[in-house]
Amino acid sequence: CALRARFSPVWYRQVRPACLLLAGVVSAGAPCVRGFSPVRYRQVRPACAASRLRYRQVHPACAASRRCGIGRCALRARLLAGVVSAGAPCVSASRRCGIGSPTEAKHMAHVEFSSYEGFTGLPDDWEDTGISAPGVSKRVFAVPISKLRLVPYTGTLFGTQAGIPRVLITLRHALKKWRAAEVVYIFRSCAEETECRKVMEELDAGEVMAGFGKPPSMTSVHTAAGLLTRWYRQMPVCILDAVSLEEIAVCSSADAAATLAMRLPDQERALLEWLIDILAEVAAASDINKMTPKNLGLVVAPSLKRNGDPIQMLLSAGKIAEMVAFLIEMRLAMTEDTSHTESQ
Repeated sequence: CALRARFSPVWYRQVRPACLLLAGVVSAGAPCVRGFSPVRYRQVRPACAASRLRYRQVHPACAASRRCGIGRCALRARLLAGVVSAGAPCVSASRRCGIGSPTEAKHMAHVEFSSYEGFTGLPDDWEDTGISAPGVSKRVFAVPISKLRLVPYTGTLFGTQAGIPRVLITLRHALKKWRAAEVVYIFRSCAEETECRKVMEELDAGEVMAGFGKPPSMTSVHTAAGLLTRWYRQMPVCILDAVSLEEIAVCSSADAAATLAMRLPDQERALLEWLIDILAEVAAASDINKMTPKNLGLVVAPSLKRNGDPIQMLLSAGKIAEMVAFLIEMRLAMTEDTSHTESQ
């Protein structure tokens, strides 16, 4: 992106469209003349015969283009597009072509990329363009975790560090907006199927992924709760599939439930902790919503494990619900201990 101390024919042919444009020989978009030599260039405009000068001496901003990672083609395109001003007068005495420096430059946006969130910091008018991390699925239901956009998360129950899909963050924001903990029989009351399907289509289309806002078609808190459990139920591999029904059946205490949860892979354990956090918030207000840890366990148990014999799964649903109830009670106890310590 910067000319060397001496022009070579190869380098000259690579940058000649920009030089011709700046020299006023051709207009923007005009075809370049093949075989245009440095000699003829000097004949056309003696003031631009500064081929021995380094290009960064002619335009300081272009000298930094190499450090910024701008290639020769990108620089030439910017010159032809008029991004770099060519209005500065030439200095005939020194036979130097002066190019004006950019003025009124503003830092409009700072964009970063990570495997968890994809591109962050995009301007508002870019958020709806569907730009995402490479390999990320546009759909958010019934797809592997590795294909979803994730948000970093550190579990509060076991301290697991992993990623939580952005769609779950969106649904949780909707639950908080409607104060789900104060709704009677939340997670137990059925949502309208037509609305659930419409909201799922909006989520799969990525319409609300940018700002974690509420889907436009969602009009009920029960829709958010129903889609949350449906997302877990439609996972290709449910979060408790890594443990057997026999291991769950012997889980009869909070310590046993915690030990069994620690045997899960990090990603599945993080999803379990995240769900337990939401259920604990609801259970903390069970005197209002009538949803105790046991009731919540019964509601979400069918969404946490799918493999195995269907009849055996039905018989073991109570044990899965009991394990979830133990974990919810552990989370509530941690919250109480934290509140007591802070009060002291």
